Amino acid sequence: MDIQNFIANFAKAVELDDSEELESGTEFRELDDWSSLAGLAVMEMIEKEYGVKISEFQIRRAQTIGELAELAEGKK
Repeated sequence: MDIQNFIANFAKAVELDDSEELESGTEFRELDDWSSLAGLAVMEMIEKEYGVKISEFQIRRAQTIGELAELAEGKK
């Protein structure tokens, strides 16, 4: 998986204005735009774009955008 593509999809799902500073190690909960609704949007994006259904529990356990990308790859 191309992590930059995943980051772009993440930014779009969360409706971030500036996604240029995001990287694999970014702790997404620290972002000003992160909310429970953003979490649902990311879950939906992962299912739509990557065909992987993840749970709220998996979102809660993840800390970084890279970990979300691993979930989208079905590795966790």
